[in-house]
Amino acid sequence: MKDAQIHFGELRAELRKLRLENATLTANQPKRRSAKKVPPELLKYGEEIAALGRKFGVMMEPWVDPNAFGKPCPDVSATDRDRYKSDLSILQGVVAELYEFVPGRFHEMMERHSYFGNQVSSFDSI
Repeated sequence: MKDAQIHFGELRAELRKLRLENATLTANQPKRRSAKKVPPELLKYGEEIAALGRKFGVMMEPWVDPNAFGKPCPDVSATDRDRYKSDLSILQGVVAELYEFVPGRFHEMMERHSYFGNQVSSFDSI
């Protein structure tokens, strides 16, 4: 019983130390940057982009890697049989799927603006 009490005391001291360290790290954490302004041309398509995101999540990839957005269209097909050979080829396959699924008028937006990826990825957690 005495050994258990000593061990309990040591654990409480360690917990106290970790809580203090956590509080220090939290206090020193940099503040979040303010949200970037979304271009008006993207806002007017917000509902359509969100609907595309939901459809893509149901029909193609339920969990889209955030790194798939902001990339140019790759020179690979989404149906290439070598698509699953490496992490890079998997990502390129998802990007190719996105470009095949999303209408052409959104391709430039998808490549240049993080808003598009945020709208599509926000439905991963639903």
